[in-house]
Amino acid sequence: MQAATKNNAKNDDYRRYTLLNLIFAASTTLVTVILPLYLRHLGYTDVQLGLVYAAYSLAIILFLPTVGSIADHLGKKLVLLLCMAAELAAIALYAFGGSPATIIIARMVEAVATTTLMVLSLAKAQHHAGRHDGGLKSGSFLSIDEIGRVFIAPAAVFLADYFFLRMPFLVAAVLLLVTLFLLFDRKKFHIRSMDGARISLPAALRAFFSDRQLRGMAVLGVASHASGPVIRIFLPLFIVEQLHAPLLYVGYAIFLLEAPSLLQFAFGKLADRYGPERLVLCGLALFGIGLAGLVVVKTVTALFILLFVAGIGAAMWNVSAWHLMSRVGKKMRKEGTVFTSYLGVAQTGALAASIASGVLVAALTFNGLALASGMLILAACGAAWGLVMKKRRAVN
Repeated sequence: MQAATKNNAKNDDYRRYTLLNLIFAASTTLVTVILPLYLRHLGYTDVQLGLVYAAYSLAIILFLPTVGSIADHLGKKLVLLLCMAAELAAIALYAFGGSPATIIIARMVEAVATTTLMVLSLAKAQHHAGRHDGGLKSGSFLSIDEIGRVFIAPAAVFLADYFFLRMPFLVAAVLLLVTLFLLFDRKKFHIRSMDGARISLPAALRAFFSDRQLRGMAVLGVASHASGPVIRIFLPLFIVEQLHAPLLYVGYAIFLLEAPSLLQFAFGKLADRYGPERLVLCGLALFGIGLAGLVVVKTVTALFILLFVAGIGAAMWNVSAWHLMSRVGKKMRKEGTVFTSYLGVAQTGALAASIASGVLVAALTFNGLALASGMLILAACGAAWGLVMKKRRAVN
């Protein structure tokens, strides 16, 4: 009887935090989809837009590992509430502040709030997962998270077009208030005492890099995040300007790249069966092959096939990476520190690539930049193989 009650409590926790993250993902997508159009409407130049988006990566690098350590000490639930309050503040700054300084501050606040809430919700959702179903639970969580992102994007454009440009911000704020009510229950917060010396950025990074597998994940994370500009910035331009395809085909391309992420629950089950280490390396290698293959693309059909292959690899890599880091974090009793430190380290790849990509694409063209990005990922897989894979015990 007690076991059944305990299992019900575990399932309730999983459902609560998965639903919370779904609603939060939907609300933040409403903001991020319309934000470039909104800023352009305010008269922002390309350089200013670049600074606004670079601020996102910079904030994660500087603050996220420390926030994860704070969550491990104060309790994840309290930090989740603070993240939602911070996102509401960021939306208010977007809607009522127009200066570049105000928007950059809002972007940095949003970066820390959204990434922290996602990884801590994942940690809370699968905290009680067993060794043999952690991948399935991670995959189900991430598949549902993807639903909140894929299907809300068109809604954001519709709201801005049919009503007014700030309407998605208003709807996002309402959804965030709903998540606040979902998170509150009768349980008290469990707050532990904090030692300031143990929640600093250097302390968080020391804890992260103390584990061999996490050092391997850092190498892979930097390489994978460095591919961001290829997809987010230059892929749409390549489709329209080089392949001379209609703008609608940009949507098709992004959908084919993202659609496999809806199946992360299935890849998570494979990670449970064969081990997350194998799927981490195989998935990221497949993503790298898909990107490198873009060097020969001359037709929309070939582009779509390679993007779908890359999307399958990205989905495998994503769910198995979180599953592996969750396993290590539980062992260290520092899940928040592990998750947020990983993102902080990995975002250095995104920041460096964002700064250098404009020069590189001018020198290499889109095809050359995609090849370089794919080869970097494959090289990282080779370099991290010995760190990520479990060492076999010697037989006497």
